[in-house]
Amino acid sequence: MESSELLQIIKSTSELLDQYGSNLLSRGRLAYFQDSVRELSDKAGRDFECLYVGLVGGSGVGKSTLINAIARSKISDSSDRRPFTDKIVVYRHEDRKRGLEQLSDLFRSPDATHDNDALKVLIICDLPDIDSLETSNRGVVTKVLPHLDAIIWIVSPEKYADSSFYKLINASLIHQQNFIFVLNKMDQVFDDHIPDPYLRIKEILGDFGFRLKEEALVNDPKTFCLSSILEFQGNTQAGFLSNEFERFRESLTLKWNEKQIQAVKQANLIEETRNLLFEMERDIDPEKKRKACESLEVEAQSYSDSIISKENLIPMENLLTERATRILALKDTSIRLVTLINNKLFLRNTRIEDSEIGGLRTILDSETATIAQQRFLKIEKIENDVRATLVLSTGEKSEKRPDSIIETISSKCAFQAFEIFKTRLENRIASWNRWISKIRTGFQSVMLFLPVIFFFLKLSGFNSISNLIENRILLSIADYSLRFLMSLFSLDGLVALLVLLIIESILIIFLAQRRLKKIERIARGISVKVTQNLMDCLNHSIKAEINERFSSIRQVKEGVVKFSEIVSVSARF
Repeated sequence: MESSELLQIIKSTSELLDQYGSNLLSRGRLAYFQDSVRELSDKAGRDFECLYVGLVGGSGVGKSTLINAIARSKISDSSDRRPFTDKIVVYRHEDRKRGLEQLSDLFRSPDATHDNDALKVLIICDLPDIDSLETSNRGVVTKVLPHLDAIIWIVSPEKYADSSFYKLINASLIHQQNFIFVLNKMDQVFDDHIPDPYLRIKEILGDFGFRLKEEALVNDPKTFCLSSILEFQGNTQAGFLSNEFERFRESLTLKWNEKQIQAVKQANLIEETRNLLFEMERDIDPEKKRKACESLEVEAQSYSDSIISKENLIPMENLLTERATRILALKDTSIRLVTLINNKLFLRNTRIEDSEIGGLRTILDSETATIAQQRFLKIEKIENDVRATLVLSTGEKSEKRPDSIIETISSKCAFQAFEIFKTRLENRIASWNRWISKIRTGFQSVMLFLPVIFFFLKLSGFNSISNLIENRILLSIADYSLRFLMSLFSLDGLVALLVLLIIESILIIFLAQRRLKKIERIARGISVKVTQNLMDCLNHSIKAEINERFSSIRQVKEGVVKFSEIVSVSARF
């Protein structure tokens, strides 16, 4: 894996946790993974000047002697050996800084320095004994292990069977290729009481390799059989052990270049990244979350489809039409007889004050809440399902949205509808004071006056009117009036008057009905616009609420997809 590709995986993982982590993990686990990713990022950004090598082993396995034998000089004395300290002892070249300042409280001060240029690139960390009675020692080892580049695991013939040693190896996140296993103090097998020491070495090596594979899951360990004390003393009585130590020393003191150091560090970064992704996958459980999200999405779609339709608003539309008709009829500018018949007869003398326009707000609030109640119950059901899914996803309960939000939506849509209703009514009433209303009243007056003209013509006779027009004298007017009165109180006159009254009544009722139908059409048009706006507002708000409640589920699904992509990319390397 190229360094840039590894950095991209670490960066993508960090972005995933920042953007989607709160919907995928509990707060505690999210914080843990974010810290882990930051540490990986810090490691990836460090220079490649030195390697941190840890010496890990139990008490009495000869770690200090091993350091001296590697350096071919005494750079470690008996006061550094466990169990005399629970701190990490650092052996470094005098020109090299220790680093790892964030762990400074774990190190003994001052460091042990040397001038052996063969070990200049190595910063050797002698860790506390892992089998010490001091439990804090193991904690120190656990804290520093993730910051090491390589580990030399040291055992002796009498201690290599300790199961806790193999558990620690298995728990380490350092890549196995950066492990070195040392069977130290092997000079003990050359005791006079052992008839065939090389057979014994073979048996120990075989058993050690088997345990590494079975208990520590190390498939191809680099193992060395050494005697640090003989090497440091220059005693070559066992040529095999001397040759083994030389191979071991060469593996540590070779001429490291930047590329080799980078390869060691990058192998560890890859191992740590894979382990982190594996641990995240176990917590996130992508397949389980994906199925839960898909199930909820289907459910959300069914809720989104069950929107408020026009049929649901017909009762409200009829109610608004009735109210608007009464208000408009009260404000109508038709002639008095027409408005009187409409208000007294057809609208049954209903008193409608100007304030009742404002009173419509209460009606709209009540009716809107009734219509939307069923849908809001579905939103409540969705929210409970979403919260349950998030509990399964993160292990923590999410905060429930306040119930007042539902009431606010209903009230908002009702107020918006009322404002449209009020504005359209007021605009319509204001328009009746213009010239078109004068034309309407003039037409109504002419319609009612025409029967009267014919009535006068009938009773006075056409000749009398002609004489009146021709003579234009006071006597002719008196003569015409006398004739009209005589005709009025005759049988024909009374019949004509009755016919006139009937015709006028019919005309008034006709004009009133005609005008009322016009008003009803206007009121219906206003009500249709209001209910349409109300329906759109409610449907939009309900869908928005459903989407809002499902935003966290979408975050879960998107996060799962993104995480799966990261895992897929990392698996190729």
